[in-house]
Amino acid sequence: MVKQLDLLKLLLEATRRGKLTWRNVPNADRYEADSGGYLYVISFEKPSLDDGLSANTTLYSVSVAEALITFADGCPLVAVVEEILAAGVDEWKDHKKCVQEDMNAASARLISLIDG
Repeated sequence: MVKQLDLLKLLLEATRRGKLTWRNVPNADRYEADSGGYLYVISFEKPSLDDGLSANTTLYSVSVAEALITFADGCPLVAVVEEILAAGVDEWKDHKKCVQEDMNAASARLISLIDG
């Protein structure tokens, strides 16, 4: 049985090998790639609450041929989706680098606080 993580890792490998070229859909938190008559989609959504505000979480949807995978922030699958986009979209590669630099700086501050 193919698991969601396995399917995303295959999508990552196809992207790394240049078999899929991702494009950002204008005015949407959505990326698409197509190959062999199949459309592949990664999309993000911040659900609205009853008061009209957005929830403090992101829902992810990944469509791979006939399969649809959905999950939310905090799920290990998020990291794989970020790798897919970083491998296939220059803006994501830059974003991921900035996020990692921020995490490194925050970690260094906490270590200094603990050791200090």
